[in-house]
Amino acid sequence: MLITNYFIFIFLIIHLSNVNSINPLIYGKIIDWYEQTHNLSWFDNEIYFDSYITQETGIGLITSINRTIGNKHEMDIFIALNTNGGDLLMAYKIISYMNQMRMNYRIKFHCVCIKTYSSGFYIFQLCDYRYWIDGSSTIMVHEPKLNIEGTFEYVKKYVENDFMLNYKNYQSIVNVICFKSNINISDYQNKIDGKDWTITSGLVVCLLNFADFYFKLT
Repeated sequence: MLITNYFIFIFLIIHLSNVNSINPLIYGKIIDWYEQTHNLSWFDNEIYFDSYITQETGIGLITSINRTIGNKHEMDIFIALNTNGGDLLMAYKIISYMNQMRMNYRIKFHCVCIKTYSSGFYIFQLCDYRYWIDGSSTIMVHEPKLNIEGTFEYVKKYVENDFMLNYKNYQSIVNVICFKSNINISDYQNKIDGKDWTITSGLVVCLLNFADFYFKLT
């Protein structure tokens, strides 16, 4: 998708001194834009995820989403993602949970990228609406790494039973990312083969279609 296909919003506000954090004024500008264009309130439905992805923090995120949804069957949820990544299997669970909420309750996930590294990148890409703040947002993705510890029988069981399932989960996520973006699977794999692929340029993000809404800060 060409960059001209994007909504580009220019906000004349303060410069961010720390690219790994989001200033409340900037977040407020996104909120204001959303409420004005959608005639909906953002504040009751926002979640700030600022953590390494572990079993504990992942369950905490799911719990926060559940609490926000409550008894509603249709709503928009807004998640600011500031994470170095972490547990890939927990990221799969979060993505699976989000898919269930979409199907069962017509929940839409709006995700603001502050820092989405590694498995955090997969969560960001699988959101319904992805927000990029040029000058603040950053993405890093690499090939997943696998560390297995335990007895021979434990490792053998994992390889025979769980490995292929997790590999298929990974492949399905990559397929969705490449389908939504302007990069084919082989090029994507080449970008992350044995190295980190870091993106800080809003232009690159737009050209790759790694975000749906682009905010330019000057």
